[in-house]
Amino acid sequence: MWSVHCVTYHATSVLTNATLTQNRTLHVLQSSEDLDSCYAISGSGVCIAGDRDLASIMTQLGTFYTQRKAITVEAKGPRYQLGDFLIKPGVVSMGPNAHSNVLEVEYLPCCVATQCWGLVNQMLVQIMDQSSLRRQLPAGHMEGTVYNRSHTMLQFLDVFNGIWSGPR
Repeated sequence: MWSVHCVTYHATSVLTNATLTQNRTLHVLQSSEDLDSCYAISGSGVCIAGDRDLASIMTQLGTFYTQRKAITVEAKGPRYQLGDFLIKPGVVSMGPNAHSNVLEVEYLPCCVATQCWGLVNQMLVQIMDQSSLRRQLPAGHMEGTVYNRSHTMLQFLDVFNGIWSGPR
């Protein structure tokens, strides 16, 4: 089983008056695939990787950041390996309610997404309805950039933002 969960914090008036004018949101994501790390993503999309203590530090910064409605958004499900592909279907839930499905596919021999995007698309065509496929690389991928866990966290945040903002 795998899981990714996200807790969102908003800047308090103390921090807002001092330094921030925009991007007052901070999302803290943790993945069961990388238990020693935690990812903080600002409202502007800047992703910072830290150790797992980052989540506990955020609770101690109550003067500066408060947790959004005490609701955690989480994606979780089983993981399968099919040859060189790692396939992770999952359910995205907010609180006790399931909201959508998610599918993560990784081609293990390649760490540069632009070099294997064609193979990933071919695999997706075999297991999904073609109308639901994304034909382009997800946002945040630059040509030739080595793929890392931060990219995955940014993609999950994009999925979670879709849940928060409602149907598109």
